[in-house]
Amino acid sequence: MAKDKGGRAKVVIKSLSWAAVSGVIIFLTAWLETGMYKAALITALVSVLLKTPFYSVHEVVFDAVWHRKGNKVQAHAETGADDATDAQPIRLAS
Repeated sequence: MAKDKGGRAKVVIKSLSWAAVSGVIIFLTAWLETGMYKAALITALVSVLLKTPFYSVHEVVFDAVWHRKGNKVQAHAETGADDATDAQPIRLAS
């Protein structure tokens, strides 16, 4: 099932927001470990530049496989579940 325009925008936004969160975590970890902000910044930038495209591809492939196999998560409107304890089990296609 091909993604619509809104679905692609969602993937891009998720990828960029995750890149920002991931970059901050990596920067802080590297800075606390080395004490050198410049090295930490370079480490975070390289990591974000390498991981973001892979994350985007992973999102698209995972979504395509998930929908092709018919493994759709039941929405709140379908189950009437208010939280995880009320949710009905999801049956995955074999």
